[in-house]
Amino acid sequence: MFMYNEHAFWILVFLAFAIKLPLFPFHIWLPYAHVEASTITSVILAALLLKLGGYGIIKFMLPMFLLNTHLFFRPVVLALCVIGMIYGSLCALRQIDLKRQIAFLSVAHMNFAAIGIFTLTTAGINGAIYMMVSHGLISSLYFFLIGMLAERYHTRSIMAFSGL
Repeated sequence: MFMYNEHAFWILVFLAFAIKLPLFPFHIWLPYAHVEASTITSVILAALLLKLGGYGIIKFMLPMFLLNTHLFFRPVVLALCVIGMIYGSLCALRQIDLKRQIAFLSVAHMNFAAIGIFTLTTAGINGAIYMMVSHGLISSLYFFLIGMLAERYHTRSIMAFSGL
């Protein structure tokens, strides 16, 4: 009986952090949030707020549950993350709005970081932390650059910046 309660609680905690991270298929809010947000809001969202889900998984979820529980759900999580990486990358390829493109690339990167976390090894978790830090810096700079271009040229369309 205890095992089923622990599995149900693991799913609920994982859902909360997966939505915040954002992992596939709980990522739909992110492209809309970035497109509608101002430049500084997109910078803060990309730099800090997306990483709270990864921090929560590492700091709270991993120590909270037994290793057997993580191992039970690991194949499903890894499969979802691989699908999310491929899906996010393919969606980013066909975007014409630069903010939306970077948002889908963020989905792909955060799914890749989650793969590192759910390897449940020290190297994987450290790699995920480094990736989240570097993603926070680089994607924030991308959103800042897109904001500058949109302010100067009054568009975020890739078609307008074909020679950039």
